[in-house]
Amino acid sequence: MQRFAKLHPIHLVGAALVLIALVAGVQLARSNSDLICYDIAEETGPCSNGSWTPWSTTSESVNQTACTRTVNEQRVYSGTRDTVSKNLVFDTGLDSHSAQCGQPELDQAKGDITVRSASCQIVETRTRTLQGTGTGASCTVSGGGGGGGGGTGGNGNGVIQSTITSQSSSETAGQNLGQTIIYGGANEYQQQINISHATLNISVVPTIVRSGTSVKVSWTSDHMQSCIVTATNHDTWTKLASGGETTTPIISKTIYTLTCTPAPGRTLTDTAEVDIIPDFQEQ
Repeated sequence: MQRFAKLHPIHLVGAALVLIALVAGVQLARSNSDLICYDIAEETGPCSNGSWTPWSTTSESVNQTACTRTVNEQRVYSGTRDTVSKNLVFDTGLDSHSAQCGQPELDQAKGDITVRSASCQIVETRTRTLQGTGTGASCTVSGGGGGGGGGTGGNGNGVIQSTITSQSSSETAGQNLGQTIIYGGANEYQQQINISHATLNISVVPTIVRSGTSVKVSWTSDHMQSCIVTATNHDTWTKLASGGETTTPIISKTIYTLTCTPAPGRTLTDTAEVDIIPDFQEQ
């Protein structure tokens, strides 16, 4: 005759709790071994979103024998610098012993994206040598006091040539201006990088010409999705980031505008001008 032990209801409840605890422990152990992927990075942009002061003369000297004037000049750029950082996390739900964090996993990571802004300043210096007319006591050379830059051609004040002989710049960081935090992933991080670090520049050489002369237009950009160059004389070029083109003949003052898009709904612009030498200034 077989005997069976009769379990009290309290014993049954206790056994059930033990079983639940064991299952929960297995699930906890499984979650503790899940592969968690982290995407942490930081990128600091250039000093931008500001403006330059006009060139100002810091010192100058005249060489009467060579009929030249040496002018030391300075200008200051005041702007802001942004640093964008991300701290993104993705729980793969897979066993950490058999899975790896690859690009597909990182593309799914989400978390805080922080944009910190600080003031910045760039001091740029240059030395210009201005060639005058005449020699010795008959030398006539002026044109100091923060001129526009190098180039050749008379300017009506005894200067027939202005050449930049040296140029340098230095940069300093300023005070923190605050920060913004958004929630997102890799795409949102790249958009913030593009918006915060976008730069562009357009220039023309030479900047003053005789009527009917073509000039060289050059431009550069960074962290832009698309760019286009337009002009008041209807010259137009579309480039992604940088380029250079020769203009149609310039017959009047012409303004070239570089317009770029760093992110949907945002545009930045820069301009450069070409002037015509008046008839009375031609040599």
